[in-house]
Order: sequence, then structure tokens, then C-alpha cells
Amino acid sequence: MGKEKGILLSEKFGINPTLTYCPRCGGEGQELLLLGRATEYECGCCHGKIIGTKPKGDCPHCGATGIFYTRIGEFDGSHRRLPGTEPCDKCKKELEELKEEIAKGGVPWKCDICKSEGVIKSESNFAKNFRKEHPKAGIILDKDNCPVCSKGE
Repeated sequence: MGKEKGILLSEKFGINPTLTYCPRCGGEGQELLLLGRATEYECGCCHGKIIGTKPKGDCPHCGATGIFYTRIGEFDGSHRRLPGTEPCDKCKKELEELKEEIAKGGVPWKCDICKSEGVIKSESNFAKNFRKEHPKAGIILDKDNCPVCSKGE
């Protein structure tokens, strides 16, 4: 017989069910994470939170190497959502539409500030000219030229 695997139960929280949010848009997630006895740590550099076993290597938030992690304590999943493992149905549909437009010759863009993304339509003169010079490239925008960030000003 092989070694059985399962959830290490928390004495305080049991299976420790935790709701999720969409990692792309932040909307309600479709998954339920069963964390059991999960521990929360904080990066000594950026103070980002890490849930699970003690992190090894680079911080997943800031990329700092050789850092010190502080143990905060056992994670209580009842009062906080965590990012899901995949986008929500709405985001999946949007991503598929973006992929189709890129396949037609559209130019993908992403904002470095707000992380919004989109595609300049393939039939536009800009996309046609851009594709001649840069067949596979996309564009990184900032707050001065992002259609999402510039709406807030």
C-alpha cells in the first residue's frame, strides 16, 4: 500500500474552506480551497503575504532573493478570499476573444500600471503598419496612454 495523501486538518479550523476571487478581474471566484492547516508568512522585503508551507527561494510578490520570512500564524480562511487557480467564465471568454483577434493580426496591449489588457483591432491602420515592423510583438502602456488609466484623470 502507498502512502495516503490528504489535507492536514487544522485543530482550530478543520478543513479550513476558503472562497476565491478571479485572479484576472478580482470578481467572485468559482473555486473553494480546502486549506486545512495552512500557515501565513510575510515577506521581509515587500510585506507580501504567502499562504501554505514556509516559502523557499524568491518572494512570489517582489522577487527578492535571500529574504527572511516572518511566520504570522495559522491562516483562517473564513474571513478572506484568495486568488483562484484560473480566471472566471467572463474573463475566459474575454481572453478567448482577444486570442482570436490577435490571430487575425490584432496588436495586444497591456498596461504596466493597472494591468488592463486588450487588442488593437487587426483592420485598423495602426495594427497593419505595426505588424509589418513587428510581426509578433505587443505594446506595453502606462498611465499616459492606457485607455483604462486615462479615464480616471
